[in-house]
Amino acid sequence: MTKPQQQAFIFEAIERLEQCVAALKDEERPWADIQTLLLQAQQSLTLAEFHEPKPAEATSNAEVDLSPGAAETPPPKAEVEAAAEITSSKAMISQTNPGPSLAEKLSEQPLHDLKSSMGINDRVRWASVFSGGDVSSFMELCASLENCSNYESAQIILNEAVPNIDWEDEDFAGFGFLLLVKRLY
Repeated sequence: MTKPQQQAFIFEAIERLEQCVAALKDEERPWADIQTLLLQAQQSLTLAEFHEPKPAEATSNAEVDLSPGAAETPPPKAEVEAAAEITSSKAMISQTNPGPSLAEKLSEQPLHDLKSSMGINDRVRWASVFSGGDVSSFMELCASLENCSNYESAQIILNEAVPNIDWEDEDFAGFGFLLLVKRLY
């Protein structure tokens, strides 16, 4: 994957987060709309992480500005103001939100294996996305992912096995599976 793809997902996440801040300021905005925007931002961030350049794609030292004072350049005023606004929004959210629900806590617990964490509907749905509907091939892919030592190596295997995943299909099937894989590590 390339860095421009990752940046596109990052910009999309920033846009969604800005929409969340605007929605929080609108006192008549339904909470469901805000939660939807937050979910979309989280999806974009997860996809950006997935599209992170691999070590071979990383920027070489020749492209990095190593001149004295380059790292000391202060961020633009707009970025500082945006960060302050997000911080104040987080404070406002923490005052109104008592904490994660039980469902959220359970959905973040680590998994021991993929096979036992999927129902038959999930297997069929994800098999159609990742292996053209062949459930046995999809289960072999799951076994390879389970044998990986970390999330990054699982991402590499997934990307090599299925290079052209439609991440933005209407069911977000690829994204849902990626979140499940992430819980393995």
